[in-house]
Amino acid sequence: MSDHEAPLEEFPTPRDRAFGDIVVDMGLASRQAVEKALGLQVQFAFSGKEVPPLPQLLVGQGLVTVAQVKRALSKLREAAGDRPQLAPDSAFTNTSKTLPAMDDVGSLEDGPRIIMPASALKQPPEPEAGKTGGSALKASAALPSVPRIEHQQEPMPDTGTVEIVMPVGGGRDAAVQKPGKPETASAPDPEPPHPVPATSTSPSEPISGYKLLARLSTDDTGTIFRAKQVAMDRLVALKVLPPKMTADRAFVDRFLKEARDAGQLNHPNLVRVHEIGHIGNYYFYSMELVQGQTVTQSIKQGGRMPPARALQVTLEVVKAIEHMDSRNLLHGEISPDAVRLTDEGAVKVLLAGLGRSRSDNTRFLVNERYHYVAPERAISDQFDVRADLYSAGALLYYSLTGQHPYTGANANQVLDQHFSAAVPNPKDVITDLAADVARVCTKAMCKNRTERFGDPREMIAAIEKGLAVLKPRGTRRTRLGTRTTRHTTSTSTKAVRLKRRRRRRRR
Repeated sequence: MSDHEAPLEEFPTPRDRAFGDIVVDMGLASRQAVEKALGLQVQFAFSGKEVPPLPQLLVGQGLVTVAQVKRALSKLREAAGDRPQLAPDSAFTNTSKTLPAMDDVGSLEDGPRIIMPASALKQPPEPEAGKTGGSALKASAALPSVPRIEHQQEPMPDTGTVEIVMPVGGGRDAAVQKPGKPETASAPDPEPPHPVPATSTSPSEPISGYKLLARLSTDDTGTIFRAKQVAMDRLVALKVLPPKMTADRAFVDRFLKEARDAGQLNHPNLVRVHEIGHIGNYYFYSMELVQGQTVTQSIKQGGRMPPARALQVTLEVVKAIEHMDSRNLLHGEISPDAVRLTDEGAVKVLLAGLGRSRSDNTRFLVNERYHYVAPERAISDQFDVRADLYSAGALLYYSLTGQHPYTGANANQVLDQHFSAAVPNPKDVITDLAADVARVCTKAMCKNRTERFGDPREMIAAIEKGLAVLKPRGTRRTRLGTRTTRHTTSTSTKAVRLKRRRRRRRR
């Protein structure tokens, strides 16, 4: 089933919207108050926090009482009827749960919303001393940790300032270089023309031009939503970075540079970045939405891959690495979780680096990435493409065996083996594995990077050699058999003719 055929859950959820409509119809709260509460749900999601259901938010803000919520929930159950997705469950009805703290949650309220052209690469204004963001974060000892939603009838204020800093197709020349190579100076961007005001949006469209459909995942670098880019009428993956990361000006500079680089990549095995921008205290980027399983999910569900399939997947990954290397870029986080196998059988490498600091090595502790990191990559930012090839070799090992290259009780033990343990050989697990296939793993994962493949092309050649070894060899034997048969048939025919001639002579 394609994305356009699959039912997509809106965000905020239809249950929250239905409950909000009931609260308004019963006169318990104004439409503006309910919309603001739904907007707060978006801010919780943007910051990677657990999203409280609407009843909990309304009670926590003092807009409705618990008794009023119970009455509204009864009406919601009646309205659910044959729509089970609207029926409230125990988590939705739990109004006694304490609201999550919002001390590190940013604000979308940051002045009039403006759409800016691609050349407008400006940094957001730095917050004043003692403040953490927009009006939703002004706090004092007398106020609760969660901003209160005023029960008022005046129109909602605009949700923030949206600035698009990179549209479809990328930006200038690459600014993020390989370690040890100087950055290329570039001329400053020209001043943007007059901005074009954008229309107001609902809580499901806090970023102008994108409608949130569902929250896909949340990790240490932000939250990814499935969204619809309205102007292009396409589904995308929209990643929003939390304000706790973008509060660092150096991080924002690095993020925008790496985003420009990612926008210039154009390869069938790399996920395409469409657009970069920011709204209030949040930076975001939209990218190609890839449906399918990661290598991790595929192996956990179906077991290890056949050698030919494992080599083919690794070949596509190395081709993506080669394309990045040709643009003077590195991936840095190749792992089974970073490679997705689409429903059509294609291989897509998810982009890394965006939303991460190169010197922040603690990221390798997340989602078992430390099983695939090159030794030099784990301790330093001085690395080259051979670190990505090391990770590709570890990925091949996992695809062939269904096991991590190294094991240990914790990340430190595994990382120590990357430095000191013998290079893992997949033939120790699969004894009948062809030597040319095993050699791709063992050479790529050499401790000393001078002993690895020197560049992606060399590794691609080794993989293609391994694929050639795995091809069936029965074609030649069949031809030989056919020739023998033809020869035998031809000889028999000649013998018959010779006998006939002798008989005629005798007569």
